[in-house]
Amino acid sequence: MRQRPFAGRQKELDGIQSCLTDSDVTGVVIVGDAGTGRTRLAREALDLFSADDREVAWVAATHALRSIPFGAVAHLLPPDWRPDGDRLSVLSLIAKQVRERGGFRPMLIGVDDAHLLDAGSAAVLSHLANQRLAFLLITVRNGARCPDAVTALWKDGPARRIELAPLPDDGGGLSPDHSPAGQPEGCGLQVLHRAAATDRSVRPGAVAGNRRPAAARPRLSPREHSVFVAYASGLTLQSAARRVGVSPATARTYLERVKMKYQQLGRPAQTKLQLAMRLSEDYPNEIGKR
Repeated sequence: MRQRPFAGRQKELDGIQSCLTDSDVTGVVIVGDAGTGRTRLAREALDLFSADDREVAWVAATHALRSIPFGAVAHLLPPDWRPDGDRLSVLSLIAKQVRERGGFRPMLIGVDDAHLLDAGSAAVLSHLANQRLAFLLITVRNGARCPDAVTALWKDGPARRIELAPLPDDGGGLSPDHSPAGQPEGCGLQVLHRAAATDRSVRPGAVAGNRRPAAARPRLSPREHSVFVAYASGLTLQSAARRVGVSPATARTYLERVKMKYQQLGRPAQTKLQLAMRLSEDYPNEIGKR
């Protein structure tokens, strides 16, 4: 399924970034109803904050894994680990792995649907946050009962809670996970136009379909162009890298070059929304071609 450009959550992204730079905060809990884009926001935030080469991991809690002790965090264990029945050793091993992967900075760990975590996985993640070994970006469905270890993170611990309200469908925003009622999945250009109305960095009169002259566009290498199109069309950095056939680090380098080349032309392209607008202005026929 085509993933549309991410728009309408800059305020929440800014809030998460503020927490990430606060030494007293080691996590953010995103709470919202189904369809408000909790998971998309968390992935976009991790994608954005991993741009400075921080280690990132993703933990997806499910009903199936909930029945398995430490099932959600098993991939954080050493590959040669064998179960020995000692739960404390599991916590210690994961903490050691995360510390080594993070280096001098806390590792970034996204935790999707944390209300479905088993007690052991919840305890491990709580330990990582409380010991400043990881910064957790947690999503929780509104009204769902969470494991005590997760609830304690924002009630008494070092995490902050963000309530995610639905975005309006009247031009003021867009739900990152779902199309507005009655609109097809491929309506990304309409989304960009609505976003442009509130983005002061976009010049008035920039309309997708009116392609700019080549002289007004930066000269991009084939790989830079491919990463740019994939990422600005809505893919995460990791997904764009897979699409182009390069590593995330290499894709990040290409993307930074694209941003720099646009900046040299006096056309801001630092945020994903700005990149999406540059794509709609310069290569409108390539939006969604991934």
